Amino acid sequence: MNLVEDWREWKRWWSMRWIIVSTFCSAAALAYATLPTDWLPSVPGWVKGALAAGAMFSGGAAGVSRVIVQQPKSAAPSRPTVPGSDERLPPA
Repeated sequence: MNLVEDWREWKRWWSMRWIIVSTFCSAAALAYATLPTDWLPSVPGWVKGALAAGAMFSGGAAGVSRVIVQQPKSAAPSRPTVPGSDERLPPA
């Protein structure tokens, strides 16, 4: 297994952001499901549905963002080339 060249830029990848959100929603829904039965009335019923919907949506968004071409990291603008060649013009 090889890491991608810009693995330190993982925070900029939308797929990673959505995977993290999906993981938190799934973990919170699992924690809700494992609460003791006497604690369940104190937590609103819509919370479990909202967490499940959040996990489904963010999981789908992570899958979609994996196939969408994301903007490359911003780099310094390259120097213009001489027309008809690959030579770079000297800096101004």
